[in-house]
Amino acid sequence: MITNISNTENRDITLSPIFNIKKFEITYNLDGGINHIDNPLTYEAGVGVSSFFAPSNEGYTFKGWLNNAGEIITSIDKTSAWDFELTASWEKIDDKDPVEPENPETKDPVETETPKTSVKDSMIMYLSLIVLGAIVVLNSKKKLRRKY
Repeated sequence: MITNISNTENRDITLSPIFNIKKFEITYNLDGGINHIDNPLTYEAGVGVSSFFAPSNEGYTFKGWLNNAGEIITSIDKTSAWDFELTASWEKIDDKDPVEPENPETKDPVETETPKTSVKDSMIMYLSLIVLGAIVVLNSKKKLRRKY
Protein backbone atom coordinates (compact mmCIF):
# COMPACT_ATOMS: atom_id res chain seq x y z
CA MET A 1 0.00 0.00 0.00
CA ILE A 2 1.45 3.38 -1.01
CA THR A 3 0.95 6.18 1.51
CA ASN A 4 3.45 8.68 0.09
CA ILE A 5 4.94 9.52 -3.35
CA SER A 6 8.32 11.21 -3.61
CA ASN A 7 8.75 14.44 -5.62
CA THR A 8 11.71 12.88 -7.36
CA GLU A 9 9.74 9.98 -8.94
CA ASN A 10 10.23 10.16 -12.67
CA ARG A 11 7.95 7.38 -13.94
CA ASP A 12 4.24 6.67 -14.40
CA ILE A 13 2.54 5.15 -11.38
CA THR A 14 -0.87 3.45 -11.44
CA LEU A 15 -2.83 3.88 -8.23
CA SER A 16 -5.93 1.95 -7.22
CA PRO A 17 -8.07 3.21 -4.35
CA ILE A 18 -9.03 0.99 -1.45
CA PHE A 19 -12.49 1.70 -0.09
CA ASN A 20 -13.89 0.70 3.24
CA ILE A 21 -17.59 0.66 2.46
CA LYS A 22 -19.69 0.97 5.59
CA LYS A 23 -22.64 -1.41 5.79
CA PHE A 24 -25.63 -0.89 8.08
CA GLU A 25 -28.08 -3.47 9.41
CA ILE A 26 -31.81 -3.69 8.71
CA THR A 27 -33.83 -5.52 11.37
CA TYR A 28 -37.37 -6.67 10.53
CA ASN A 29 -40.06 -7.12 13.22
CA LEU A 30 -42.64 -9.33 11.52
CA ASP A 31 -45.21 -9.89 14.31
CA GLY A 32 -45.88 -13.48 13.24
CA GLY A 33 -45.31 -12.91 9.53
CA ILE A 34 -42.70 -14.30 7.16
CA ASN A 35 -40.25 -11.91 5.54
CA HIS A 36 -39.80 -11.87 1.76
CA ILE A 37 -36.57 -13.64 0.82
CA ASP A 38 -35.40 -10.67 -1.30
CA ASN A 39 -35.57 -8.08 1.51
CA PRO A 40 -31.98 -7.06 2.34
CA LEU A 41 -30.49 -7.55 5.81
CA THR A 42 -27.90 -4.79 5.27
CA TYR A 43 -27.39 -1.76 3.05
CA GLU A 44 -24.38 0.31 2.04
CA ALA A 45 -23.93 4.00 2.79
CA GLY A 46 -24.12 5.92 -0.48
CA VAL A 47 -26.35 3.25 -2.05
CA GLY A 48 -29.42 2.80 0.19
CA VAL A 49 -32.37 0.51 -0.64
CA SER A 50 -34.69 1.45 -3.53
CA SER A 51 -37.68 -0.58 -2.29
CA PHE A 52 -38.79 -3.40 0.00
CA PHE A 53 -40.86 -6.48 -0.71
CA ALA A 54 -44.05 -7.27 1.21
CA PRO A 55 -43.87 -10.05 3.81
CA SER A 56 -46.72 -12.54 4.22
CA ASN A 57 -48.90 -13.39 7.20
CA GLU A 58 -51.86 -15.73 6.82
CA GLY A 59 -55.13 -13.99 7.65
CA TYR A 60 -53.62 -10.49 7.36
CA THR A 61 -53.02 -7.87 4.68
CA PHE A 62 -49.63 -6.14 4.74
CA LYS A 63 -50.07 -2.34 5.05
CA GLY A 64 -46.40 -1.27 4.98
CA TRP A 65 -43.11 -1.06 6.88
CA LEU A 66 -42.99 1.32 9.85
CA ASN A 67 -39.80 2.94 11.15
CA ASN A 68 -39.16 3.63 14.87
CA ALA A 69 -41.14 6.88 14.61
CA GLY A 70 -44.21 4.95 13.34
CA GLU A 71 -43.90 6.38 9.82
CA ILE A 72 -44.35 4.23 6.72
CA ILE A 73 -41.04 3.72 4.95
CA THR A 74 -40.78 2.41 1.36
CA SER A 75 -37.04 2.85 0.76
CA ILE A 76 -33.78 3.86 2.43
CA ASP A 77 -32.17 6.99 0.98
CA LYS A 78 -28.58 6.71 -0.21
CA THR A 79 -27.61 9.49 2.22
CA SER A 80 -28.71 7.37 5.22
CA ALA A 81 -25.90 5.99 7.36
CA TRP A 82 -27.41 4.19 10.35
CA ASP A 83 -29.10 0.91 11.26
CA PHE A 84 -32.83 0.57 10.58
CA GLU A 85 -35.46 -1.34 12.54
CA LEU A 86 -38.63 -1.88 10.49
CA THR A 87 -41.91 -3.21 11.82
CA ALA A 88 -44.52 -4.86 9.60
CA SER A 89 -47.96 -3.23 9.79
CA TRP A 90 -50.82 -5.72 9.35
CA GLU A 91 -54.59 -5.49 8.94
CA LYS A 92 -56.69 -8.52 9.83
CA ILE A 93 -58.70 -9.90 6.93
CA ASP A 94 -62.43 -10.02 7.72
CA ASP A 95 -63.55 -13.66 7.64
CA LYS A 96 -67.23 -12.85 7.08
CA ASP A 97 -68.82 -13.95 3.83
CA PRO A 98 -69.62 -11.06 1.51
CA VAL A 99 -73.12 -9.77 2.18
CA GLU A 100 -75.55 -10.10 -0.68
CA PRO A 101 -77.95 -7.19 -1.19
CA GLU A 102 -81.46 -7.95 0.07
CA ASN A 103 -84.82 -7.18 -1.45
CA PRO A 104 -86.32 -4.84 1.21
CA GLU A 105 -89.82 -6.30 0.75
CA THR A 106 -89.01 -10.00 1.13
CA LYS A 107 -85.55 -9.90 2.84
CA ASP A 108 -84.45 -12.39 0.17
CA PRO A 109 -81.28 -11.89 -1.83
CA VAL A 110 -81.89 -9.71 -4.88
CA GLU A 111 -81.83 -11.72 -8.07
CA THR A 112 -80.57 -9.90 -11.09
CA GLU A 113 -81.76 -11.10 -14.44
CA THR A 114 -79.77 -10.77 -17.61
CA PRO A 115 -81.93 -9.65 -20.53
CA LYS A 116 -82.41 -12.45 -23.02
CA THR A 117 -81.88 -11.64 -26.67
CA SER A 118 -82.34 -14.00 -29.54
CA VAL A 119 -80.35 -14.39 -32.73
CA LYS A 120 -83.28 -12.79 -34.56
CA ASP A 121 -83.04 -9.66 -32.36
CA SER A 122 -79.31 -9.44 -33.00
CA MET A 123 -79.77 -9.80 -36.77
CA ILE A 124 -82.40 -7.05 -36.82
CA MET A 125 -80.03 -4.75 -34.91
CA TYR A 126 -77.09 -5.44 -37.27
CA LEU A 127 -79.22 -4.97 -40.40
CA SER A 128 -80.55 -1.68 -39.00
CA LEU A 129 -77.00 -0.46 -38.42
CA ILE A 130 -75.98 -1.42 -41.97
CA VAL A 131 -78.98 0.42 -43.48
CA LEU A 132 -78.31 3.47 -41.30
CA GLY A 133 -74.64 3.46 -42.35
CA ALA A 134 -75.59 3.25 -46.04
CA ILE A 135 -77.96 6.22 -45.67
CA VAL A 136 -75.18 8.29 -44.05
CA VAL A 137 -72.73 7.42 -46.84
CA LEU A 138 -75.23 8.24 -49.60
CA ASN A 139 -76.12 11.57 -47.95
CA SER A 140 -72.43 12.46 -47.70
CA LYS A 141 -71.89 11.76 -51.40
CA LYS A 142 -74.90 13.96 -52.34
CA LYS A 143 -73.51 16.83 -50.25
CA LEU A 144 -70.08 16.49 -51.89
CA ARG A 145 -71.63 16.63 -55.38
CA ARG A 146 -73.53 19.81 -54.51
CA LYS A 147 -70.34 21.54 -53.40
CA TYR A 148 -68.46 20.88 -56.67
